[in-house]
Amino acid sequence: MLANDIQVTVGKYEESGRPDVDPESIQTVEHPPGFAELAGYLASDCERSIFKRFRWLTARNLLMMQAEISSLEERIRCWDQEDRMTIETQGPSASYQLYTTLTSWDALVESAKTNKRDAEKLEVFTTLRNLLPTYRKYSRISNVQPI
Repeated sequence: MLANDIQVTVGKYEESGRPDVDPESIQTVEHPPGFAELAGYLASDCERSIFKRFRWLTARNLLMMQAEISSLEERIRCWDQEDRMTIETQGPSASYQLYTTLTSWDALVESAKTNKRDAEKLEVFTTLRNLLPTYRKYSRISNVQPI
């Protein structure tokens, strides 16, 4: 018997001797050899599960995501500056469509069908919508604090 009364035989794991488990409900689970068998063994007791964290790769991936997010942020800041200048120089009536795309998601989506710049904006915001939650998730997991 191993720790916590897990009886190990080739490809089979039986839970036994646990006070919270009815002895009648104990069942043997069979797995093929290899990763499936090892996963079954590790899953039979959370305390013996040991997994590599890949901290270096996680940090590297976070740095790459950070660089990508920063690049996209810079593009957005440039567009914002250009849009502000356009509105200031052309006046509100001449830049009505631009103003509309800056204040309405639906207008931006519609404009993106014919306007290459708005299509780029839409693509950047859609990319960020997927990238930012992933970045935040992995920065929490790796104990790295986002700036």
